[in-house]
Amino acid sequence: MYSMKCGITQIDKHLDGFNYGEMIISASRAGHGNFYFITSIVRGICYSAKDNPKCLIFTDQPERNIKKFLHGDENIFTFYSYDCKDFPEFKNSLSEQVSVHKPQIIIIENSEVSFNKNKEFYRHIKKLAAENQILTFIKAFINRKQERRCFYPPTVADIEGSPILEKLADKIIIMQRPEVLGIKDTMGRDQAGMTDLVLFSYDLCTSKDSYIWFDKDNLSFENLDPEKHRSARYIIQ
Repeated sequence: MYSMKCGITQIDKHLDGFNYGEMIISASRAGHGNFYFITSIVRGICYSAKDNPKCLIFTDQPERNIKKFLHGDENIFTFYSYDCKDFPEFKNSLSEQVSVHKPQIIIIENSEVSFNKNKEFYRHIKKLAAENQILTFIKAFINRKQERRCFYPPTVADIEGSPILEKLADKIIIMQRPEVLGIKDTMGRDQAGMTDLVLFSYDLCTSKDSYIWFDKDNLSFENLDPEKHRSARYIIQ
């Protein structure tokens, strides 16, 4: 089986692509654009994959609040907005939608920390992904304790639900935008557009710090280009 690439070089290189059946955790603090980040990865995968995969976004947000972020790619993304009161209801609803839509990729987007403190949440998603050979992305959250040391990058231990994630996740991506935190570089320069990534792959036993770019106009993430993003040249050198 080939590994699917998302087109963001640092992610493809250090995580060696993505495979059906994997559970991927993408974690950030609130307000850093984690949902845009995940959809940027999935869009890249769908455009480059050989089998034209379809993606189900399982979300607690109304479709009208999310659709504007997707650049008209309705041919890729199918929405299901849920309003579940407890985990068993969430589990049944997700399984039902997988049966109906038969997606190859799932994004689980929950704007509020609700089920992802529950170990059974991650165990169920892992089992669902493996049994149905679905590439699954889960939007996760960095806990508030990390705010006390915001000038230091988050680690896996800062994610809500850790350490169960360390046992179950195939790959973990932690993303952070310094400009959201008001963090300047060592020369006192703004870091608008800069995005710090910490990439973990347990299959490859690797951990890597990388940088990519956030395009505010299109609400998407892309490669850091020294010609296009001149303000970031000092980072790329």
